[in-house]
Amino acid sequence: AFAAGDHSPRHELQAAFRDAVFEPALRLLESLGRMPLSGLSGLRIGSSERRTLKKLETFANSLGLLHLGAVHTSVALQRLGLMAPEGDAGLAPAEVLAKHSGLGRNGDVAWLALDVSVRLGDFEEAVHEPGYLLDTSGLDAPPRGELMPLTLGRLRCPSHAERVLLLRAAERLRTAGRQLLRRRAAAAAIDADAGADEDQSSWAADESDRRGMAPQAVGTVRLVAGDTPCLSCLAACVQFAKMFP
Repeated sequence: AFAAGDHSPRHELQAAFRDAVFEPALRLLESLGRMPLSGLSGLRIGSSERRTLKKLETFANSLGLLHLGAVHTSVALQRLGLMAPEGDAGLAPAEVLAKHSGLGRNGDVAWLALDVSVRLGDFEEAVHEPGYLLDTSGLDAPPRGELMPLTLGRLRCPSHAERVLLLRAAERLRTAGRQLLRRRAAAAAIDADAGADEDQSSWAADESDRRGMAPQAVGTVRLVAGDTPCLSCLAACVQFAKMFP
């Protein structure tokens, strides 16, 4: 932010970056996250999302833009609704990342914690990860997954720790969702075998209410990067939030 009427060269440059670089990139990230999907029901990024990602990739490469810088990245995360509230950063102490040998090598280090409850009707499964530190600097092949990466210069975007950790979190949440579906199916089979007319009619009414329900995730996923996240990692965060709104 800068004072109105301030036309110093520095502030002119800041205004130019904001108008020509930051705002267009942020609009593409915002458009990527507008249509919510349920990651627990197995939906994937569709063609419209892929087109938006390609636009962001083309825009960034036309400017040689790898990331938005520390300050503008924080602003972008806030406007995207992805920035942790004040005080939550202490859950991943900065010294844990600072002491790690991979810190600063093109976003190869990140930390993730999960505290999520996955629910399906009366069934519930807790997914808890107190904190997992990952260094992907020695990763030979990037993991495949539905969080589509960008190709930005020579960066190893698909292998960045932020994306890899979010893929890990998505799989854990989906595993919990599948467990709940199996538990519900087992409960339905037991009720059916019981053969009591009253119980069967009660289950039928309850199942009718639940038909089409997908598992829902409620809780917190905390991700701390060892360096300023690249645009590809920002896009991965938006995609993850879109799948698990």
